[in-house]
Amino acid sequence: MPSYVAFTDDGQILVGVAAKAQADTNPQNTIYGMKHLIGRDYTDPKVQQAIKNFPFRVVEVENKPVIVVRVNGLERSYGPEEVASFLLAGLREEAEYYFGQKIDSAVSAVPVRFSDRQRQATRDAGLMAGLKVERILNEPTAVAIGYDLDKLREKDILVIDLDNTTYDVSLLTIDDGVFEVLADHTTHLQGSEPVSLKSLLLPVREILAASHFELCARDEPCTSMEVDSSTPLDRVHELIFINSSPHHPQLLENILNLFPTRPNVHTAHSDALVRGLSVHAKLIGSSINIGGEQPLLDIPWLNFGIETGTGIFKPILSSHQALPSRRSINVTTQYDAQTTMQLKLFMGLRPIAKDNQLLHTLELKDIPPAPRGVARIKVEVEIDVSGKLGITASKPDADMKETWIESWASLDGGWLLEKLMDDHDTHLDEDDVVREKMKAMEAVEGFVWSVGDGRDDGDKEQIGIDVQRVRRQSEHDEL
Repeated sequence: MPSYVAFTDDGQILVGVAAKAQADTNPQNTIYGMKHLIGRDYTDPKVQQAIKNFPFRVVEVENKPVIVVRVNGLERSYGPEEVASFLLAGLREEAEYYFGQKIDSAVSAVPVRFSDRQRQATRDAGLMAGLKVERILNEPTAVAIGYDLDKLREKDILVIDLDNTTYDVSLLTIDDGVFEVLADHTTHLQGSEPVSLKSLLLPVREILAASHFELCARDEPCTSMEVDSSTPLDRVHELIFINSSPHHPQLLENILNLFPTRPNVHTAHSDALVRGLSVHAKLIGSSINIGGEQPLLDIPWLNFGIETGTGIFKPILSSHQALPSRRSINVTTQYDAQTTMQLKLFMGLRPIAKDNQLLHTLELKDIPPAPRGVARIKVEVEIDVSGKLGITASKPDADMKETWIESWASLDGGWLLEKLMDDHDTHLDEDDVVREKMKAMEAVEGFVWSVGDGRDDGDKEQIGIDVQRVRRQSEHDEL
């Protein structure tokens, strides 16, 4: 169903195909593109850019975008969530007619870059339509599931989605049914105006270059994204190409020319996303109906990670991941001959660890003595579909492993999620300043320690003292 909602002079509200069919004759009352407005402030640059291309009116009410339509000479105002709810209500009615039973739950897909507010606004729109949004997937993940690519092991998938308003490029990795978004890029297009082939290829080059791939084409790569990936280009075995735009039919061929070995290509329209959502909805329904564990429905859109030696919050499992989700990083020792370590698991969105919620502390012992930075300890954080959150620290060559597992429901008393989100919103500007200071501090410490490599123990001890002094000065804004 096209994401269109229209208001007619006789008071009807049309959705989907019927709404889109009369867009040319009723442009000011035909609404679309709500994903550019929902959950955003009116002053958001992306909102302002979208408004320029809409034929309908969007005004500001308490710094929120509000759509204004005119029906029978009277103006009516609707928020983006309300407009989206009309569309969802139409989908619900069609589903109820088809299945012959009441529908009160849904699974939704949103762009990868949707913020916490945008995802919550999506849930709110569902509630307005009489639907509880049980799970929100990232769009490229839903598309990949629609092609049964969730059954692959250790593969990377490139998803290209082009229509008349947006151009999305996403690089996913899949391992044992767990998806992770390595990189993504969204370009907002100017309606039906054609765009150059070069500008469409650039985001693909950016993502592949940022993921440390070697491009066949020798154009200078753009490395504006910071993505922790060292996957070789030939590991991208699957490419999903969704082209709903009449422009650039040769785009796919040009993208394929970037690869030394061509990946498997899946071409489709937006129904691939719908298939993926259907598969995921069936999984949720089956788990409930057969008496299995209830899938996690309200996992918070927060980061889970550890505290670094400098007090920084290092996310391991980032927000907006489809469940189940699992990711690991390697950590190392800070001092020579260090044999013990504390790993503190935090949940939140703020850059300093202590400003987030401490969940658990792992005590690591019997780390084999070695020079600073030599030991490698794998730290893995995982959330499964039943709501179990776990952290594991291991060093296989030393037969060392510590694990903690807990149910999310037992951690959240209802107030915790709200508190963490409020803290994040309240300290946005302050935290931006903190992040810049932390980058500078890490650069200074890295340089100081590099100078000490190869020095005797006395020099290293003095360097450690100097590093601590620099940290204290940084905390008191003396640098």
